[in-house]
Amino acid sequence: PPGMSVNRTSDIRILLYREAGVHLISGCSYLDFATPKSAKNLIFHDSHSGDALELMCPTPDDDHNPSRSDVDESTADAMRLIGARGDVVLNAVDEGIFCLNPQGMTTFVNAAAARMLGYTLREMMGKGSHELIHHHYADGSEFPRDACPIWGSVSEGIHQRVGGDVFWKKDGTMLPVDYTSIPIREGRTVVASVVTFRDVSQQQQAQQQGERLASESAAREAAESAAREIRQRDERFRGLISASGQIVWTNSPEGRMSGEQPGWAAFTGQSMEEYEGFGWASAVHPDDAQPTVDGWNAAVESRTPFIFEHRVKGKNGEYRLFSIRAFPLLDDEGNIREWVGVHTDITEQRAARVRVDDALRVAERARAQLQEVFEQAPAAIATLEGEEMMFRSANQRFAALLGNRQLVGRTAREAMPELEGQPFFEMMDTAYRTGDAQVGNHMPAMVDRTGTGVLELATFDFVYQPLRDGDGRVTGIMVHAVEVETNATP
Repeated sequence: PPGMSVNRTSDIRILLYREAGVHLISGCSYLDFATPKSAKNLIFHDSHSGDALELMCPTPDDDHNPSRSDVDESTADAMRLIGARGDVVLNAVDEGIFCLNPQGMTTFVNAAAARMLGYTLREMMGKGSHELIHHHYADGSEFPRDACPIWGSVSEGIHQRVGGDVFWKKDGTMLPVDYTSIPIREGRTVVASVVTFRDVSQQQQAQQQGERLASESAAREAAESAAREIRQRDERFRGLISASGQIVWTNSPEGRMSGEQPGWAAFTGQSMEEYEGFGWASAVHPDDAQPTVDGWNAAVESRTPFIFEHRVKGKNGEYRLFSIRAFPLLDDEGNIREWVGVHTDITEQRAARVRVDDALRVAERARAQLQEVFEQAPAAIATLEGEEMMFRSANQRFAALLGNRQLVGRTAREAMPELEGQPFFEMMDTAYRTGDAQVGNHMPAMVDRTGTGVLELATFDFVYQPLRDGDGRVTGIMVHAVEVETNATP
């Protein structure tokens, strides 16, 4: 207030009372009330909110204000009381407060700041705040002073408000803080800086706990989703196994059956006590049991897949033939975790194969008999296929008529060029095209019997019989010829 004499270099701290509570207004050392004429409107900075506040200080010669003698004496008494007890008030607040000179040295520390940082007031006073409490980032890397926002307030007069930073406590641990650093000027010169900060550990812990809970919730949901997917896959797999009639079983790394084996038990009727170890072998046909055990032990010892066939007795007393496939499952270190095997019922498949094999043998015998008849028939017989009349077969008598020349695999025109210009090729084409048999009686033909190009006259009775497939389509012709006149000269 006007008339109040204040040393130019003094630090003034003023408390402004608001409805919301008590807020520290950082003092301005540039104030000079030595004379009434120096009084003027003053700007103060709220260290809690960073707001700028203007205090009206009228001079005695202001026409609209009372003279110095009219100043309310109670107001002056209140200001003197605040000045005398300012440190007590600052030490009573919960936020940490410290002041720095232009060199960054600590000139004031309140009790809350010292308590939160673990220092005594004596240990902090006169020390560089950056080197003492702000020397490293949260990740442990060095924090250069030139990059420090607090030093920016001191050196460049920048008002800084920073969240999510850390101060370092005396015991070497981090103190998560939000802070504000406000420069104090005298004219254009920064003469000090006031830093207020608050411990946000609980806020961060709450945030981290919330993130952890969210992460755990997401992890639980992912685990439940994965479990559902595994159950669904397992159900699908079991459904496929049941539909296919296969028996899935597992063995220990040593090759012993253990634990529940629902597929094996359902088919054989054996209980767990009966099939455990090698008890399962008692359900295998006596002729197959020992060879199965020997083969299985060899596979386990060599750590190789087991492939086998044997007969297994069902609970209905009937033996069924099974194909066996078993493989070792390895862990990350290459050790056998367990053996997994599948019994596939191939009884019907094997019976069908036997039936097919039997049918093939019958067909082969029939073919052999037909071939014998074909060869021994007292006639020249050949079969030709397709529109081009390709020879597919010819008996010895047919080949002898033509000097035993190569016939099979050649067309009729390629194999018997001497018949060109005679009616035989046209009759073959007619039989193939119309599907009607073509018959020749006592028809003369000029043929090369020796393969020397010398033609001889021969007379034949013959039939060109169309051959049909299952749909009735003509696929070729059969030639059946009997020579009725020989040794004639052309």
